[in-house]
Amino acid sequence: YLLLRGSRDFGVPCSDVCFYHMEIETGAFERIVYFPEVQLDKEKPQVNFENGILKIQFDILEDKEAIIKVE
Repeated sequence: YLLLRGSRDFGVPCSDVCFYHMEIETGAFERIVYFPEVQLDKEKPQVNFENGILKIQFDILEDKEAIIKVE
C-alpha cells in the first residue's frame, strides 16, 4: 500500500472565496491507497505535483515465468 500523510494550510485568509465542498479543510491528513494484485516497481515511482494535484505512477513489472520439469 501507499501511505500519504501531510497537512494543508491556506497560508492566507480566504474571506472572498467560497467553496461548495472540500474533503480536507485544513490541518493534518492521512490516506492509504492499496495496490492492485500486480507486480509494481515500487522503488521508482514517477511523482508530479501540478496545480494542486498529486500524481504518482508506478511501472508494471513483467511476470517472470519459471518452467519446472517434472519427471
